[in-house]
Amino acid sequence: MVGEIIDLEARKAYGSIYEAIIAASKEFGIDEEGATAIALRSLEILHERGRR
Repeated sequence: MVGEIIDLEARKAYGSIYEAIIAASKEFGIDEEGATAIALRSLEILHERGRR
């Protein structure tokens, strides 16, 4: 449930970037859970770099 809430919030905040990361991950054979984890971590990294 918490993962679903975080996923929904990320989709709202980052939209097409988030969706593109998930789509690309799936193209490389990564399942939905893995693709979501990659997308969330990617956005965390972008957010951290934006604070520097």
